Amino acid sequence: MAVKAEPGMDLTARELEIALLIARGLRSLDVARLLHVSTRTVEAHLRSIYVKAEVGNRVQLLNWLLEHAPAAEAGP
Repeated sequence: MAVKAEPGMDLTARELEIALLIARGLRSLDVARLLHVSTRTVEAHLRSIYVKAEVGNRVQLLNWLLEHAPAAEAGP
């Protein structure tokens, strides 16, 4: 599953998973523990997500998800 940010700039399934957890209000540390990865890994994914979604912070990411996430749930 991928969310189209820009042509050729899809969020990976893992990026989408992290973005949705962040949107629920979880801190990077909480996401890292939940997914059994390091906090640095979560932060690296967030940087990639921010670039692809052209946002600069978690609030902007939430707004972006509200606009684009339904496309991820539509399915085939």
